[in-house]
Amino acid sequence: MSHSYEAEFFADIAEIEDRHFWFQARNEIIVAALSWLRATLPQRPQVLEVGCGTGVVLRAVQEVFDDALAVGLDPFPEAMAVARRGRSPLVQADLMDLPFPRVWDLVLACDVLEHIDDDEAAVAALVSSMRGGATLLVTVPARASLWSVVDVGAGHHRRYESATLHRLLSSAGLEVIYLTELMAPLYPVAWLSRRVRRRTSLPVAVAAMEEFAVPSLVNRPAYRLLRRQRDAVAAQRVQRWPGTSILAVARRTEC
Repeated sequence: MSHSYEAEFFADIAEIEDRHFWFQARNEIIVAALSWLRATLPQRPQVLEVGCGTGVVLRAVQEVFDDALAVGLDPFPEAMAVARRGRSPLVQADLMDLPFPRVWDLVLACDVLEHIDDDEAAVAALVSSMRGGATLLVTVPARASLWSVVDVGAGHHRRYESATLHRLLSSAGLEVIYLTELMAPLYPVAWLSRRVRRRTSLPVAVAAMEEFAVPSLVNRPAYRLLRRQRDAVAAQRVQRWPGTSILAVARRTEC
């Protein structure tokens, strides 16, 4: 399967994601969703994160499911080298060649689908790895109106609308039980900055990494602002305002 990602980004992202407000907020949002999902899963669940990258989300999974078998999968050896700092077992493999049919109680694909040209085939592959009644959690970038050189540099094929993601998951035989846009406070700033970046002469990879360059004076207040998104997800509320990301939780209903 064709996927687009620059492997050298892993080391750069690993340097910033533990302190960058967006990564901190996103991971806390994922933990909030996992916390209420925990009651729906069996004891000692088997959890797979596809596209685990540096392993930061995998470590968050272990916070919530300390009794789980949590496995990370990624096609890039550069990701494996960074993710090995955690304690979860890792598998280097492509999403379309998952070596685990129908064994997982929970599958996560966090900011993965936008990197894959055929996202319908990708979701079908994820579903094929899930047991009947298992759960899929995905995050993706939101709103085509935010498309810019930053997306090109990040290796995105698309940004998603909520309705588009809902149809994608439903057409794969999943029941969508929760779907919300996220990061609403960032939307006006992202909309404006990405229109400015459309006129940039910087190489696309440089433009993509520049978006992560946030002054320390801005980083902490931005994190505090986005913590409200975590509380909304913890309460399973749906955000009505436009956001820059989407979180969806869906269940495989067939046995």
